[in-house]
Amino acid sequence: MTPPKPAYDIDWIWSNTSNVHVTNHRDCFAPGNGSEVVGIDDVDLPTKSHPTRNSAAYRRIIPLKNILHVPSFFCNVFATSVLEGYSIELYHDGLIAGHIFSKPSGACVALIDFSVLYRVRLYSQSAKQTSLEKDSLYYFNARWSPDERAKWQAHQQRESIDQLEGLQPANNQQRPKTNDDLPLSKAEKKWLKDNYNGEFHFLQTHGLSIYKDEDRVEGRRILRAMMEDDSDDAPDHSGDERAVFTRGVHNTEVDSDEQGSQGSFERDLEENPASHAADYHFSGEQLEWVKHSYGHSLNFLMSYGLKFYDDEDCEEGVAIVQAFMSDDEE
Repeated sequence: MTPPKPAYDIDWIWSNTSNVHVTNHRDCFAPGNGSEVVGIDDVDLPTKSHPTRNSAAYRRIIPLKNILHVPSFFCNVFATSVLEGYSIELYHDGLIAGHIFSKPSGACVALIDFSVLYRVRLYSQSAKQTSLEKDSLYYFNARWSPDERAKWQAHQQRESIDQLEGLQPANNQQRPKTNDDLPLSKAEKKWLKDNYNGEFHFLQTHGLSIYKDEDRVEGRRILRAMMEDDSDDAPDHSGDERAVFTRGVHNTEVDSDEQGSQGSFERDLEENPASHAADYHFSGEQLEWVKHSYGHSLNFLMSYGLKFYDDEDCEEGVAIVQAFMSDDEE
């Protein structure tokens, strides 16, 4: 379940020393879940992949498993030691303090800000927003003992066995399907087409494969959570530019009144999805020069043996372009 307000505005603080996710607000949990083992549940954390854009194209979901509900805690804890399938890079570039990447795809799924402590920015939140006191010092370390964790895992295993036994097919009847097993509706297909250019790119963005049934089921679960959020109070910026960050870079599609330019951009992406992956390293004038001379930034970088996903290579590419532009002005 996605955290509702006011739980939504409580900081999710990044911690590389904690071994468990923690929330101090019960409303983060779905109604009816976690009733047998009070205070433990799963949360779909709605995040964003672009520092300034809030359209649905930048919305991502990070599923957090086995979160402890601790009402007395001063914040929520985002524990990286139990976060499987993701990696975190911290740095300051003026807009953000770091990225969270999906390991399978290398795509950015969340941003990290720094105000009082490192914080995972949720979708529609601002960079400087924080629920912590800015003139206070904080120290915390959330630990779940191995014995207690083992008890919870044993409970989950028993629960799964009971559910499977209760769903055994009888008289050749098919096992009941969950909502996520249901195929995409027309409205869902349209949402995917409008925001991600289809299911394939949506799954790829979340590190999933369209060729694996279990990945498509997980994709439908994430999709339906995101569409449910769309009906809430999150701001609508459907006219924003679209982008998908990859490790250290992002693919950017800029809305333009010049249909020819937009068509060229889309054709580049169809031919090679990485064709504009390094665009954000360059200024607008530099990109115009690159487009005129090389078609797009990937062609330019490859012509000099530079990697589009390497920040240092991209910085070298920017320096080369600037040198050429300076020569042209002389």
